[in-house]
Amino acid sequence: SRTEALDDNWRPDCVLSMSTPFDSHLLGHNLAKHFDIPWAAFLSDPWPIWTAPGPYAGSNKGFYRSLQFRSGERLLKECDALLAPTLEQIELQRRVYPALAGIPGVETLHCISPESATPAADERTGIFHLGQITPERCSKALIDGIKSMAAALPGEKNVLTFVGNVADDIRHALAEEQECGAIEFVPPVSSERSLELMRSARTLLLVEADMDQSPFLPSKITDYAVAQRPILIVSNDSSALARITRGQVGVNCVPHDAQRIEKSLVDAHKQLPQVPKDLAASFTPDRVASRYRDGLQQAVQHFSTR
Repeated sequence: SRTEALDDNWRPDCVLSMSTPFDSHLLGHNLAKHFDIPWAAFLSDPWPIWTAPGPYAGSNKGFYRSLQFRSGERLLKECDALLAPTLEQIELQRRVYPALAGIPGVETLHCISPESATPAADERTGIFHLGQITPERCSKALIDGIKSMAAALPGEKNVLTFVGNVADDIRHALAEEQECGAIEFVPPVSSERSLELMRSARTLLLVEADMDQSPFLPSKITDYAVAQRPILIVSNDSSALARITRGQVGVNCVPHDAQRIEKSLVDAHKQLPQVPKDLAASFTPDRVASRYRDGLQQAVQHFSTR
């Protein structure tokens, strides 16, 4: 009934479906077939998630995983353009589903939220990590690097503060450093308070999982980008995040190497690095919207040549 109403009163030029949930692509596919129009599919994360590398990877054995794979392959090969936050994710999906090889792919990045675009504070406190840290991001190099940092700064208090839910593995591993006061764990705070802490931090820490080729773009980078504070990223050189932030003033990206993590944290505590100047420009609403428009245009072009 709803489809009939749309059919009578409105005819779209293209359908854009966005996940998660993946079910949205079923609706996008059906609408595109009904109207006989192009269909562009945006995947916020790799599908299925176990096709991602590193600690997120898993076996494709089992009925449910096999069903996920087959449904993803059969559905996505029907789309006219594949959109994702990073080129690395698009390449990953093409390796997972070879049938996507001839379908255009467009990197969209993430968009800055309006409430985060406010001036930085004059206060400079410690190094802050805002948001949760899942067990997948708890690498031995990260733990060893933080421990070495605390040992290199004896007597220093609140050098590094984790705000939000942090995996028990990290909490237990850093219990001694927490007891001596170098590390602090703070429960989750409101989004308003989180933004205040970002804008007052000496340096902002962002941690990715230890992966040879990470396809992810953490949405946190957009908030960090407009906080006007130096950013320290722990992410391997071949990751999408490392590529996107490479060469940016005020952004230091180091791999999962304990010595380099220690040095970067100590330097961030003792010195005052430059703040990012141009990073936020990549995530402005107009810039990101133009990427989506490009994806829709490529979907229309692909549809016309099928």
